[in-house]
Amino acid sequence: MSIVTEKEVRKYSNGLLKNYEIHIKPSVKHNPKVGFINTIYVGGKTNKGLVKNFLKYCKHDDVDAIVITGNLFYIDMMRYSKYAPDRARKSHIRIDPEKINYPKTIKKTISNPEKIINSKDRKPLFITFKEKFDMVIDYIEHVFKGETEKELFDKDIYLIFGDMEDDLLRQHINEKVRNATVKEKELTKSLINDLNREKREVEKYLLKATKLTEITSFNKQILPLLEYTFSITKDKKKKKKLKNKIRKMKNIIEENENELEEIKKYFDKKGKLYNLDGNPENIIRYIENATNECHQYLSRVMMTNTDDDFKNLLANEMKEYISKKLESILPNLKVIPSGESVINIGDYKLNVIYDTRKSTDEPSSTMINNLIKRVQDELSSGISYDVVVQGGLSPTYTMHPITFDTEDGQKETLLIQLPTCLDEEELREMRKRENRSVTKMDKLAKKSDFSSGAIIVEFVNEIPKRKILLSEFLTNENIFSREDLDEKIMYELDYADTHIGSKFPYVIETEDDVKYSFEVLQSFLKNAPILRVNDLGDLIEYKNRDTENERETTWKEGKTDLPLTPYQFREKADEILNEPISDKEKAIKLKKLGAMSSYKHGIIVPQDQGIEFRDIMDIDFFKSVVERGKKAGLVGPSIVIIGGNHGEKTPKGNDSGMSFLPKEIARELKQHGIPEERIRAPIYGKIGVYAGLFGIKEKTYSEYNKHKQGTSKTKDDVKTMRDKFRNRGAFSAIVTKKFTINRAGHSHHGGESLGRNVFHQKCYCLGQTNTPYGEANDYPRTVNGAKILGLPVGGPETGPLISIDIFPKTLEKYAKEGDEFIKKIDFNRLFENSVV
Repeated sequence: MSIVTEKEVRKYSNGLLKNYEIHIKPSVKHNPKVGFINTIYVGGKTNKGLVKNFLKYCKHDDVDAIVITGNLFYIDMMRYSKYAPDRARKSHIRIDPEKINYPKTIKKTISNPEKIINSKDRKPLFITFKEKFDMVIDYIEHVFKGETEKELFDKDIYLIFGDMEDDLLRQHINEKVRNATVKEKELTKSLINDLNREKREVEKYLLKATKLTEITSFNKQILPLLEYTFSITKDKKKKKKLKNKIRKMKNIIEENENELEEIKKYFDKKGKLYNLDGNPENIIRYIENATNECHQYLSRVMMTNTDDDFKNLLANEMKEYISKKLESILPNLKVIPSGESVINIGDYKLNVIYDTRKSTDEPSSTMINNLIKRVQDELSSGISYDVVVQGGLSPTYTMHPITFDTEDGQKETLLIQLPTCLDEEELREMRKRENRSVTKMDKLAKKSDFSSGAIIVEFVNEIPKRKILLSEFLTNENIFSREDLDEKIMYELDYADTHIGSKFPYVIETEDDVKYSFEVLQSFLKNAPILRVNDLGDLIEYKNRDTENERETTWKEGKTDLPLTPYQFREKADEILNEPISDKEKAIKLKKLGAMSSYKHGIIVPQDQGIEFRDIMDIDFFKSVVERGKKAGLVGPSIVIIGGNHGEKTPKGNDSGMSFLPKEIARELKQHGIPEERIRAPIYGKIGVYAGLFGIKEKTYSEYNKHKQGTSKTKDDVKTMRDKFRNRGAFSAIVTKKFTINRAGHSHHGGESLGRNVFHQKCYCLGQTNTPYGEANDYPRTVNGAKILGLPVGGPETGPLISIDIFPKTLEKYAKEGDEFIKKIDFNRLFENSVV
């Protein structure tokens, strides 16, 4: 039975014309926010509190809109199979007897749904897909409105279609096509039966006409003999008998001729019906041909496909029905009946898609790989978005950045694979109680990295920011029973790959100088409420390859001015000195020329690179970080500095102990008054690795810092990091039950992801742009910048994880505008609820 009845189609159908491009006006112009929730399976046993609490938090956080990226509801679409009991255990549909439309006769005599539900001798109820769908719709209203019948989130909510919505479309189309096929088959069979009956009737009349003709012909031959015999017979008795016999024969001949005339009229009538003459053989031949054609058509109906236009009409019909039905119960819900949409909010454009590439029964944490390929293709063709958000049956959250050049400079696109928003603990418990992984929910829970939640994407004065709301937080009723949902947040700065001494440094031009990005970053964050700093390695370039022969003179736009030889530098300097400008302007130009020439030559001697790094460290910045941590009651180190692969691979004869640079920096920081217990610069062989605990007072997180934890240049870089972390196993007994922050650098791409009880953060490359090595291997462009991670003081179950990206655009604007740029940034919104 189809979900949509003809009556309801007419009720809800008024021409579905949707604009799949959404325009949202942010309530705070410089701080647009969109909440994303994926695969909530209302109607399944997934803890409706998870969704309700997300709606409550979005309202509290003044989110501008919510987008549901598919799989709003959960309905078992199979009629029956051997796995039906397994699927039934995942259902949480409230049976409403009023929605079960049994015939009145059945209700009176055999089965009344209301009595069956309340009966001790419980019998099964037979529920159509239509009735089940209506029950789920009622359940959705309850989830989104709660007990008050008022929307928990009163701004716009958008739904794009996912697997479950597509399943409903398919079910509707298949049922309608099946019904149409059955009807057509029955109609054709009925026509064949009519033709066969017609043929038998014609044959019966033909046989009768043949017999009558034979009898009449025989009687007409006998009649003259009888009449002659009558004329010569003298015996009166015999003559009387002959007379009666002749009379009867004449009557029979007349009756037969009359009946033959009626049969002829019948054949003439049939002939006219088939556009034939009255020849019965022709009529029978026509009926036989028509019957054969009907059999051929019956084979067409049973063996071939229906036309696509009809299916498209049915699909639109069902899309319209779902849209109108949902929008009728939730006035602020806007249904986008496709798997993709574009969101325009403020100055930003977000592309939202649902990934149906994988089989719907096989949840996958690698779905982002195809998203990476897709977006890279689009960027190459000139299509760009600020954020691309993908829904689908992913067991975890991943963010992967891509950077590219535009006319306005370097731009980043953030690729976000959303987690499912299901109660992971509930699903794991259900899985323990069952032997088979049958449903999609079972297969999600089976994944080792399964970690659910929801994401809020926002921008604060062009700075990208994300709130990651874990399942542990969204199911914490102790938090959501409070009026105030805010939790104090501790913020840390994480960066990697400063690569001081590289010939391809990421440097920033200021008004009167050219500086390393690391210098600008420290100055930009001098007053930010940062409590901790993690340097994830490759502080300097070292001498891990033959960098002396690498140059940047001809490959890009034909420019050959840098690096300069000594003679070229003198020529350029003379040109500047002869310009008709002030001495101050000449001095600034010469200073910038000297700096850029020096940077592009690189620092060949590793020891000098170490000196350069220590020289550009802003000791006051690091001291302020330590002071804030002390004020907040920070447990654990304030500064962690580790080595990287460049130091590890520098040949022994040239390194002169340079792999121990983190130790030298730590000693220098101590000399400036920073307590030793606030600094960690561990060495393990030549590898820099650190594991420990940190937090505010008694509530601590565990952390693991290692420069290189697996990498991929063309696929999801963070998945390899997740796999390496999991394969390595617990690194210390004291952290096995703690939520872990796992940090790394190295890849020059960056990203972040969730695992089970762990947040993986791979830092961007702070100090180096693209290199000949990357170009030779066709690596994607380097993503420059730094990360700020905010962690709830009470643990991830008490508030959101906050991830902030400091990209080149921000640092370059600050370098040009200085403190005037800082004044434009709403630091209270950027570093919300800071513990200091």
